[in-house]
Amino acid sequence: MRCIFCKETSDRSSSVEHVIPESLGNSKAVLPRGVVCDGCNNYFARKIEQPLLAEPFFSDLRGRQRVESKKGHIPRSGMVVADLTDGLRRPGTMQMPPPRHKVRIPQLDVTPDIFQRVIDNPRSIRIVPRLEELQNRTLMSRLLAKIALGMLTGRVMVRDSWETFIIDNVEFDPIRNWARRGSGGNWEYGERTIYGENQPFFSLVSNAQQLVWEWTPLLIWLAPEKASVYSVLCLFGTEYAIGYADPDIAGYKLWLEKRGGRSPLYDPFVVKQQSFFAKREPGQSSPEMGFANYNLLSDLEG
Repeated sequence: MRCIFCKETSDRSSSVEHVIPESLGNSKAVLPRGVVCDGCNNYFARKIEQPLLAEPFFSDLRGRQRVESKKGHIPRSGMVVADLTDGLRRPGTMQMPPPRHKVRIPQLDVTPDIFQRVIDNPRSIRIVPRLEELQNRTLMSRLLAKIALGMLTGRVMVRDSWETFIIDNVEFDPIRNWARRGSGGNWEYGERTIYGENQPFFSLVSNAQQLVWEWTPLLIWLAPEKASVYSVLCLFGTEYAIGYADPDIAGYKLWLEKRGGRSPLYDPFVVKQQSFFAKREPGQSSPEMGFANYNLLSDLEG
């Protein structure tokens, strides 16, 4: 077996690859040992995921959503105490209880004077989450590239020829090198909110559930013999798209424009593709994964 990123022999590798980081609520989308070698696995963990997920953008999201670390820790998230009497907004942090706790009352960490204001004027106080902008967009692009190749690998591993298709296919080398080495120029990615991060979803056979993440490949035919393929990932309601062969997402943008902004994850005209998702019920820490079964591989190989 060879690693899908460095292409080196990985038969002795012992690491399983979490395609989407565990710290973002993923416990199910995992590639078997050797698909990603120990060296690449460690590189992505130390150089990409660790610094990126330490940013307030992600640590606050994990705190608000009560996403536990491997050790069961939920990070503190930033919040703002807004006082309607003076119009000022004062910073603080809050600690949400673990998902197994039924009561969702956070522990607030504020200065004594702010705490006294909350006690004295509870009706004039509003506590709202801090919403930070993502700072390191280069690392985010490389994480999306790593997820894109990993998810597609998981999709095509049902076929005996998957190594040839993923590893020997030179069309994947640019995104492979961007994810692993940061080479080949900056890869653009799309980012937009398609639903609220706490949006409940209902079905005929289950109670309200929260979608933690969703993913699908998007195949766009530009000409009779020319197509572009994009990875479309949604994390807690935010959709991210990145191309497999080109650093720009012009085709994805045009596709959205022609369909009135409808997400590829829900567009009824998107056919022959594989959509994965992970959802959880209130109080559930580990989401369950499922998929809508279509076939994209024949289109990609053809």
